[in-house]
Amino acid sequence: MTMPREKLMKLTWLQHLYALVTILLLTTLSGAEDWSSCQDDLDRVKRAAQEASDAAEELDSKAREVEDKRSELQNCLTYPSMYDVWRDRCQSQRREYDYARQDYISKKRELESELSTLESRLRSVQSSCGYTFSFGGGPGRLPPSQKQAGFCTLLQSYKGKMSAATLLDICLKSMTEDECRSCLQ
Repeated sequence: MTMPREKLMKLTWLQHLYALVTILLLTTLSGAEDWSSCQDDLDRVKRAAQEASDAAEELDSKAREVEDKRSELQNCLTYPSMYDVWRDRCQSQRREYDYARQDYISKKRELESELSTLESRLRSVQSSCGYTFSFGGGPGRLPPSQKQAGFCTLLQSYKGKMSAATLLDICLKSMTEDECRSCLQ
């Protein structure tokens, strides 16, 4: 009895994927971190943090500008004889305020994007350096050892690419069921 070629190819592909995952897991569990990758990822974090810092500085400047323009508009509306220099019922000040506010919103989106990039770079550091940061995870959610932390990070990177049952089976070969469930959350 012979198997259809597509099933044979699919089985072979799955076997290759399983072998690859097994090799990656064994490498991670053996503590053989690639320190060059770790350093590269840390450099990327440094650059991403600087870019986020610059974006936050620009946002702060835009926030002050919005406040200044709001104050100018308010003065114009309250004391038009004194502040409505163009005699356009404060439309010039309103436009300047609206432009400043739009710039502020745009800079805020840029900062959020830079922070997202920074977060992504930090995740890469966790993986390449075999280290899990403790912020944001809540108490009791950290794996008991650094090797398990790297193992969990690797397993989590396969979420959505492999079924939860397959990931759990792979995990159970190295950790207890409770540790695996915590790891795969």
